[in-house]
Amino acid sequence: MEFYESEVPQYEAVQEYLPEIESAYYMGAGFDTTPGKIMETEIFHVDHHAPAVEFLQDKNLDARVADVTSYNPKEDFELIILSHLPTIEEPLIEENLTENGHLICRTDSQARKIDSDTGLDLQAVYIEDSGLVEKEFFNEEIEAELYLFQQD
Repeated sequence: MEFYESEVPQYEAVQEYLPEIESAYYMGAGFDTTPGKIMETEIFHVDHHAPAVEFLQDKNLDARVADVTSYNPKEDFELIILSHLPTIEEPLIEENLTENGHLICRTDSQARKIDSDTGLDLQAVYIEDSGLVEKEFFNEEIEAELYLFQQD
């Protein structure tokens, strides 16, 4: 419940693609410590589940209990990592990204919603056995493990 070996190649690809990222906001982190163990950046973890946040804090990670669907940390991050959240207020995403900031999401439905409801552009997708592949448009046939967007 803390480290997902299957996600290591995805985060390694993001770290290689975005080596200069210094701050990240993990929305709906749950018990997941994977990004913090792979990526060389400070990550602010937020989740509504107090035991998950306590677990992360016990691992010396910056974590806070809050409803991520409406919580605004009032600071900008270079990267936002979305967990498998059913809904999120789109302004919270754009308001908390730095100029030219990036966002990672994991599901096709999230990616399509972000693509249609925000000013973020799909920049790359992670496809197993291919790594991080740059994309300029949404291809209906893409089945990616990770979607990477950039704010204009």
